Amino acid sequence: MTTTDSDTATSRDRGKSGAFMPARDFMTAVRELGIDPQDPRMLKLAEHQRFVEDHAPKVIPPCPAWCVQPAGHDYDGTDGSGEDLTFERTHVALDGERLAIDAILAIDAMEHNHHGTVATEVPLLYVNHEGNFDAEQARAFAAELLSAADLLATITGRAA
Repeated sequence: MTTTDSDTATSRDRGKSGAFMPARDFMTAVRELGIDPQDPRMLKLAEHQRFVEDHAPKVIPPCPAWCVQPAGHDYDGTDGSGEDLTFERTHVALDGERLAIDAILAIDAMEHNHHGTVATEVPLLYVNHEGNFDAEQARAFAAELLSAADLLATITGRAA
């Protein structure tokens, strides 16, 4: 994926469709759900929401070349609080592909942005399957798994 202008979208461009709803819209949603906005728990949530919004990265870094998500996709969420607040997003190379044998393969890696210091974990292959294979299904699964392993090796620079 190449770097485009959308790779540098600002946190203000995210609006309601991004991972972070502005505090004003958060409180409107609370009222629409019939929750008392003066409830201390709601006030604490709104305060946290404002803090997250105020500390969201101003520029979203470009994705790794292998990420199939839209360029400059938003953060999925946060971890920690206060000075330890870290914004996180998932970069995806193989998006939970469901196979004909009812198994799922995915390749992804988490990005962590802590006060502008960005670190991306090494991509890993995830396999989700429950049940048994007959010989034909096992061969089909093995072929898909080898293909996914080749993609992972290419991404990580560890080709065999």
